[in-house]
Amino acid sequence: MRLKSLTRISPRVVLAKKLFKKTKEFLENKEVYLVPDPQTSDRDKYDRLLRYVFLTNGQFINEELVKEGYAFNYIFEPFQFMKLFAQDEKEAKEKNLGLWSNVCDYKPKNRD
Repeated sequence: MRLKSLTRISPRVVLAKKLFKKTKEFLENKEVYLVPDPQTSDRDKYDRLLRYVFLTNGQFINEELVKEGYAFNYIFEPFQFMKLFAQDEKEAKEKNLGLWSNVCDYKPKNRD
């Protein structure tokens, strides 16, 4: 399973360990809902399920990772939360969070 509409950070990137730790913090020992996007493909080219992940309290994990700068909006095809993720990414950039900080050795390509 892969988090829908996000691109993962390569393990070689400085923030990769923090991303793994943050994702684990969000999800470990928690009940989650895996929600498909009605507008897009159900699986990626590696046959992994593409899902939005919500905790039972309604917290939207995909969005949280973008908001905190641990992931970026991946636009392969139009998707349900495209505008929301774009706004979250913009705010993370403005706050220099995660990928957008000075300590990160990786910057997503073709991003304003």
